[in-house]
Amino acid sequence: MTYKPKADQPGTFMLTLTPGGDLAAIGDTTAPAGAPQSGMTYSESITVNSTAGADYIFVLDASGSMLQKMPTLVRGVQQALAHFKSGDRFRIIIFDSRASELTHGFVGANPESVALWSKKLEQLHPPVGGTNVYEGLEAGLHAVEADRATSILLVTDGVTNEGIVDPKEFYALLKKYDVRVFGFLMGNNGNWPLMRLIADASGGFYEAVSNDDDIIGAILLAKSKIVSEAMHDAKLTIDGVKTFDRTDDVVTKIYRGQQLVIFGRYEKGGPANVTLAAKMTGQDATYKTAFDFPDVSTDYPELERMWALAGIERAVMKENAGFASPEEAKKAIQTLGLKYQLVTDYTSMIVLGDGDFVKRGIARTNRERVAVESQAHASRTPPASNRVDTSRPMFNGPAHTTRGGGAVDPMLALLALTAALVAPAARRLDRRWLSGKR
Repeated sequence: MTYKPKADQPGTFMLTLTPGGDLAAIGDTTAPAGAPQSGMTYSESITVNSTAGADYIFVLDASGSMLQKMPTLVRGVQQALAHFKSGDRFRIIIFDSRASELTHGFVGANPESVALWSKKLEQLHPPVGGTNVYEGLEAGLHAVEADRATSILLVTDGVTNEGIVDPKEFYALLKKYDVRVFGFLMGNNGNWPLMRLIADASGGFYEAVSNDDDIIGAILLAKSKIVSEAMHDAKLTIDGVKTFDRTDDVVTKIYRGQQLVIFGRYEKGGPANVTLAAKMTGQDATYKTAFDFPDVSTDYPELERMWALAGIERAVMKENAGFASPEEAKKAIQTLGLKYQLVTDYTSMIVLGDGDFVKRGIARTNRERVAVESQAHASRTPPASNRVDTSRPMFNGPAHTTRGGGAVDPMLALLALTAALVAPAARRLDRRWLSGKR
């Protein structure tokens, strides 16, 4: 999807890739041999391990702040354990100010062990202690076996007030291991930037959970991702059209059913060759397609703000990971927030009467931008398909999804991204107001 109002102006694009049946379930497939299908090539073919099962390491917050949430956490984990299959193994790490292992090593998933450790979970009583997330993760990473598909399931309220709290240290720790961390935050005071860093650094995901059903669903979703092949060290290249300021510089892994959404800018339209290179279960795979970038495209003006929002998120992550200084991140966020009329930690909206805007010489850029976006949105009925690789499909077979499907309207996506950015700032504002700090 693109927006380029004039031929002599840069354009903005959103490119969505959805690997489908190419990421097969582990144990059910042999990598294809012979001539490549569709847009794919393999450098070699191997048989995927069909008997190993998977390892799951629960890292559970048992700190004082979890006292009221512990029954919900326990029920969710108990029921998730019941969904494991023969060949799977699990460990349970608990942490408050310090971390300890409840299981003392991996336990095979079977009805007897699940019943035993479910009972032991019920006996957990959170002390009045702090939250040392770093030590919990460090304990979970201990003794991970390289030949097993392993995931860490971190359930916490994310207060993170003891031990190592520097995001850079978390990033460095997780980069030492080929382990995916799936983070689940309980409550409204979670450290969302840190949880996102943990998930992104390991190739996992994070989300909020509020009850045991949420926890079960989130854990099963995480489970579905590690029992299928994943693309490692994924890298997308676009040749023929000059692109810049893209948002995919932190992408490392792509899971079955996961959409890779990339925002970026481009100078001039024209034919482009798009290549996705990645490793899958020890082999190199390359996916290719070709399509045109338009030189003039006016259907999706809101893509500019979506690109800016993604840029703000990228700036925050780079600061947390130590790739950018606080000053560099702040400047990038301010620039994008002011130019594209976005609320951030460093920019705000101001409400004035029309006369006051004139009196103070404030340009009405937001009014003009909203008018353009609204007009374009109203003209998109019904929405058209934006698939561009029909003549040369990039992936073999239909796209696989684990949650929903269908076309995405950029305006709805813009609203969702805005809410994700504004909500943490609003929560901080509420806390400052309630504490008397203006």
